[in-house]
Amino acid sequence: MVIEASGSESPGGLQALIEHGRQEFRLPEIDGEVCVYALLETASCQACVEVCPRGAWSLDDEALDIDTARCDGCGLCAPACPQGVIRHGQAPARRHWKARALAFLACEQAPEQDPGSVMPCVHALGLQDLLVLYRDGFRHLVMQEVACEDCPRGGARRLSEVLVQVNQLLSSRGLEEMRLRVVPGAKWRSMLSSTEMRGEGPRLDRRGFLRQALGTGIEEGLKAAGLRRDDTDPHAPPGTLLPEVSAADIFPFVPMIDPVKCSGCDACMRLCSHGALALEETDEASRYVVHARNCAGCGICTDVCDTGAMSVERMQAQAQAEVALESQTCPSCRVAFHRPLAQYAPDEVTCPVCATATRYQDLYQFKD
Repeated sequence: MVIEASGSESPGGLQALIEHGRQEFRLPEIDGEVCVYALLETASCQACVEVCPRGAWSLDDEALDIDTARCDGCGLCAPACPQGVIRHGQAPARRHWKARALAFLACEQAPEQDPGSVMPCVHALGLQDLLVLYRDGFRHLVMQEVACEDCPRGGARRLSEVLVQVNQLLSSRGLEEMRLRVVPGAKWRSMLSSTEMRGEGPRLDRRGFLRQALGTGIEEGLKAAGLRRDDTDPHAPPGTLLPEVSAADIFPFVPMIDPVKCSGCDACMRLCSHGALALEETDEASRYVVHARNCAGCGICTDVCDTGAMSVERMQAQAQAEVALESQTCPSCRVAFHRPLAQYAPDEVTCPVCATATRYQDLYQFKD
């Protein structure tokens, strides 16, 4: 399974060329190496295909494809992707007013336009985006009012819904919630202008201002050149941005292993790219360990499990931390294996493969 990009040539004319250039600039950045289909061709994820309002994404047995001629750069596919494969590079304007850090958002349909805070669609901000803002001290979002119901992208998951989820996560940890304020265009512009005139921090003299500007320019230049990355891994699961306070903490995604159904094949452990599932073996014991904080909700563990033992729950506390394993050596094939201790029975000593095959038949048949 590969990820491909296809599209038609831009029509003639200067205006069409300008529009084509603007579209190419807004196309999402795609890292196909971490897509679930690069890990498992039979994965069931179709998040990007289902959320795209223009049908730009398509999936078949050969490839996951994006039609660049259809893509309008809305960015809605980015927060839908559990692996962080797709990134749109859009962000709200970060401003400070008195003691408050404010994030200003407006979509391209909003009446008041500002180059530093207008995104194609504000609903392209996902769970990780809001948690990054919260981690950086932003507790208030100021969004310009617009009629999303009249927009062809209106079927996407709303920012307000994501904010409810964020606040559930924060509330379970006893943390201050994040607030969204929706205001008319004129009020939004007035608030944004006041923050530009009243920056937070000490007043700098001319030399200090130039020194700070030079340092910021160098830092941003290094990031743009790919020599220095932001401290937030774009592929990191949203749970890693949350502090762990108590056992009552809610996580966005929680993997669950049914010890009665599990065959102990380790397939889910090998495929989990974030370390949400791990096998720990010592001389004394073996166990499966569950780290809900690291789960991205990609569902690849449920796709690969052939016994239906795996599930991924949403927005709940982690009730299961580990599954104890019983290690044995199969008397039929002499292969070491393990299975959940909950299934252990003294009379069941063969491995799962031999248990489903005829015990008196060789696993390999050699013919002259």
